[in-house]
Amino acid sequence: KRIKNEEFIRMAKILKKYGIQIYTSSIFVYPGETFEDALSTVELQHQMGTDHPFSSYLIPYPNTEIWKTSIESGSIPSDYYFADIPQSYFIKSSVNIPDKKRVANVYKLYYFLVRHKKFFAFIKSHKRVINLIPFLDLINYLGIFLWFKNWRNYTLWGVIKYFLRFRKDR
Repeated sequence: KRIKNEEFIRMAKILKKYGIQIYTSSIFVYPGETFEDALSTVELQHQMGTDHPFSSYLIPYPNTEIWKTSIESGSIPSDYYFADIPQSYFIKSSVNIPDKKRVANVYKLYYFLVRHKKFFAFIKSHKRVINLIPFLDLINYLGIFLWFKNWRNYTLWGVIKYFLRFRKDR
């Protein structure tokens, strides 16, 4: 059952009215996703007034609907199975889409694009710039760190230990 964006925005306004912070989770690099879709995801977060944006790459687990859809669309190979799943949905996507690099760059900048509307406006009006930003992986880790720090009240060392578990996936 699909919920329309307007409904999310309406519910978010109610939560905000009562001082409740909004944590959201978005998934990037899914079959059929475009760069414009990725930017629309950020815009929705702005409209909702998201306080704590979280994101990851799509992981199409075998024998699920999204796995079947991914195979049918050619986004993953037909023999894709558990051994093909990346160790972390923060670091690597096994899904291939035509504009994967730019969509992945939105994912890597997501926390900051949602939290800083002027930065997002700049990226949206200068779309080619997103491919020129250096250290995107580091920026992504910083965004994830800030999210975890708020969500789980992690210390710097706690977040470092968490990420060290996934360093093999590079």
